[in-house]
Amino acid sequence: MLDVYKYVTDKLKTLDTQLYTDYIPTEKTYPYVQFQFPNVSPNGFGELNLLQIDVWDKSTSNVHVETITDNIDKLFNRHNETTNDYCIQTYRNTPYRLNIPDPDMEIRRRQLRYVIKIYRKE
Repeated sequence: MLDVYKYVTDKLKTLDTQLYTDYIPTEKTYPYVQFQFPNVSPNGFGELNLLQIDVWDKSTSNVHVETITDNIDKLFNRHNETTNDYCIQTYRNTPYRLNIPDPDMEIRRRQLRYVIKIYRKE
């Protein structure tokens, strides 16, 4: 599973934003991206990993949060990668893009959901 975390982290580090995994510190700066894997299921010879990415921004406009969200979708939607250790395929989950309201009217949040199929080489 650590190789899947590394794969996602390496892709998201290309964005100009803070990146967190399961833990978000109290002292955070906006915008930031947080990702987690709520569940992993075996799939024949591989695994299906549900990837959930949350994009947070503090602004009165949704332009910045939408731009980050679009850039993340370009990184993951229908992406295939093969290394010496595995083959990964990433697809949008349904629903894949959610607008999640926050009680603070200046907080903008989007959630992206993908299924990552990983086949490890032996």
